[in-house]
Amino acid sequence: KFPTEKIIFVVKTTMTSNDLLFTDLLTHFQANADLEYGKKQSAYLRHKFPFFGIRHPQIKAITKDFIKENNLAQDSDLQSLIEKLYEAEQREFHHAALVITERFIKKQSTDFIKILEFLIIKQSWWDTVDHAAKLVGMHFQRYPELITPTTKRWMESENMWLQRVSIIFQLRYRKKTDWELLQQY
Repeated sequence: KFPTEKIIFVVKTTMTSNDLLFTDLLTHFQANADLEYGKKQSAYLRHKFPFFGIRHPQIKAITKDFIKENNLAQDSDLQSLIEKLYEAEQREFHHAALVITERFIKKQSTDFIKILEFLIIKQSWWDTVDHAAKLVGMHFQRYPELITPTTKRWMESENMWLQRVSIIFQLRYRKKTDWELLQQY
């Protein structure tokens, strides 16, 4: 038999850094869970997703603290962390992925549109898709050359969530709204 310390050591060495980050965030969410409220949240979204029962402002605060505590930085493997969070069932993880994305969106390359598309089509429902639309709008402001080809492709897709984002990504643009583009869709 192996001593317990060795078993723990083996387990820890086989976990990826994203597994450890996920476990840390899970611990924070479990500590702040309100399962009765979570049942109401799930009912509000037609029981499509389970919830810990954490309100959105608290998810943002927990996630921002998580970013600081774990020294997440621009050069972190954000894509794989975001994907890991979106694999989880509880909706709070999806919202945390969006908060993390928003924190680092301003320094991403043009290719980051692929991650944003992933956020739109994976685990889709209006609550996360509308937040992703805001992030798409921010990304398009930085890379306006992506707007027409990307939104055209999304509008031609069969995915209603991609189509929705093609229409609403400009909501925060106000006077900078491209009315011609909006009228095309």
